[in-house]
Amino acid sequence: ALIAWHHAVGSTFDVRVQSLGVFGNELFPHDGVVASLEANRQEFDPTLAFDAATGEVNVFYGVRNLAQSQWGVSGQRLSPTGARLWGDSGVVLTPVDGVAESAPRCVAYGGGAMVFAFDQPNTPLLDARVLAWRVDESGALVWGAAPTVLCSALSWKDDLEVGVDAAGIAVAVWEDERADAGD
Repeated sequence: ALIAWHHAVGSTFDVRVQSLGVFGNELFPHDGVVASLEANRQEFDPTLAFDAATGEVNVFYGVRNLAQSQWGVSGQRLSPTGARLWGDSGVVLTPVDGVAESAPRCVAYGGGAMVFAFDQPNTPLLDARVLAWRVDESGALVWGAAPTVLCSALSWKDDLEVGVDAAGIAVAVWEDERADAGD
């Protein structure tokens, strides 16, 4: 089993990941591996994708400044023993700035992962778009530095879910209030 959570040490949150073996034994250090050691950042809302070919784990999460007034999305890849493979700070998908990003989700894909999230380009308005990134096994952005915009229609969105079908096609679905006020 793979488990990820955000955890507060004092008032600062970090993301932790634990891997459990078939008998419930901890495969990562006790209390999990901290995904990022980056200073002056808070990490929230982790999402996991397991690479069955290597036994490695991709974890992506929302990042905020200490005041939680700026947002970004980052990620980390962990070895089967919990070593941080993308350096102590991981990789940045979108830097911490004044545009709110939320609800990251990911799926394993092609040795790396596809990552999806909402962003609110007119923060503080709640109207959001849907963004996607593809990251390879080394942490490089496959589709370029800018995210791919899956849905540019600004509206209230929630409940982002993602998956990959048998043909290898990624699918993202979400609740969207632009046409029917939330039905």
